[in-house]
Amino acid sequence: MSDGVSTETKAISLLHPRFVAARKRLPTNTLGCIEFGDCLSVSKGPGAIPHLTVPMARSNQESFVESWSSTAPRKEGGTRGDLIYSEDGEYLFITTIIAEGDDYDKAAESRYRQIFELIADLGYSRLFRIWNYIGNMLDTAPSGLQFYQEFVKGRERAFANYGGTKLMPAATGIGTRGSGIGLVALASRTGVPTHVENPRQTPAYEYPEQYGPKAPSFARATVLNHNTASESYTQSLYVSGTSSILGHESVYCGDFNAQLTTTLENLAALVDGKNLARFKVHKGFDLTDASLMKVYVKRSTDITKAYETVRKYVGKQTDVRYLNVDVCRKELLVEIEAVFPSVSRLKEIK
Repeated sequence: MSDGVSTETKAISLLHPRFVAARKRLPTNTLGCIEFGDCLSVSKGPGAIPHLTVPMARSNQESFVESWSSTAPRKEGGTRGDLIYSEDGEYLFITTIIAEGDDYDKAAESRYRQIFELIADLGYSRLFRIWNYIGNMLDTAPSGLQFYQEFVKGRERAFANYGGTKLMPAATGIGTRGSGIGLVALASRTGVPTHVENPRQTPAYEYPEQYGPKAPSFARATVLNHNTASESYTQSLYVSGTSSILGHESVYCGDFNAQLTTTLENLAALVDGKNLARFKVHKGFDLTDASLMKVYVKRSTDITKAYETVRKYVGKQTDVRYLNVDVCRKELLVEIEAVFPSVSRLKEIK
C-alpha cells in the first residue's frame, strides 16, 4: 500500500476513547474530552486539557465525559483564533463553540477554515473524525432554513475550499438540549484515513436539494491505519451518526422500533467485511466488536425500548450511552454512532 507515509519501525501511538463519570479523574495522557452535561462551554481543564461541555444530559441523568487519551505523552496545548487544541505528536484534538445568535452559516465556515489551517500548520493533516453538537438544530433561522441547514451551508463551503469530498471524514451532526454549537475534530500526523460509504445509503454529500441547499459534508465511516515496516496495521473504525435512511430517504416514519432495527442493520452493513473489502481496509467487524456507542433518541419514552433492542446486537464489552436529543431530520427518531477498537493485524489487508 503506497500512501506517502514513512514505514520505518517505531512505536505507534494508540488513541483510546472511553466514557467516564463527570467527576472522575481523567485517564492518563488525555488529549481532550467532551462532557455531556447541562450547558454549552469550552475551556482548558486540569492540565490545560481542552474540555467541551454540551447540554445533552437529561434532568434525571448523571453527566458523563467522553475522554480521548493516547499511549503517548501529551504535549502542551494551545489556542488559535476560536480554537482550543491539544496534541501528542501523533494526534491532534481540537474543540470550539459557536455562540447562540451567531450567523451559523458564516460561523461554521469560519470555524472549519480555522480547523483546516491549524491541522496544516501543526502537521496533523489527516482529519478522521468530527462532531457537530447543534442546539435548536431543527428550528427555523431568520433565513427560513433550519439552523442545521444554515450550518451545513457554511461547512460545505469550507470543505469545498479544503479539498472536497475525498477529504470528508466520519462525522456526527446531532441536536442538544440547549443553544449554540459545539465542535470537536480529531486529526492524525501519520495515520492513513480511508473514508468508507454504506452500500445501503447514498453518500451524504450526494443528497438531493430536498434536504437543504447544500448536502452534508461527511463520510459514513473512517478507518484509520498505521503502516509500519513489519506490515502490521493498527486501525480503528469510526462510524458516523447513522439513522433509518435507505438510499437518501427516511424510512419507517413514526415507527421507532422499525427505525431502530433499520439503523442497526445499516451499521452492520457498513462494517461488514464485504463492504470494507471494497475500500481495502479490513476483513470486517460485527456489531459485537464495537467498543463505544452513543444512541441518540428523540423521544424520551423510547429510551427503554432502545436499550432493550441495542443490547441484543452489541457485545458485553460495548459501553453504550443514551441521550435524548433531536436528530437531523424531523421524521427521524434515533441515530447511532460507534467506535470499533484499535487492533494489530499482520498481512491482513490485501
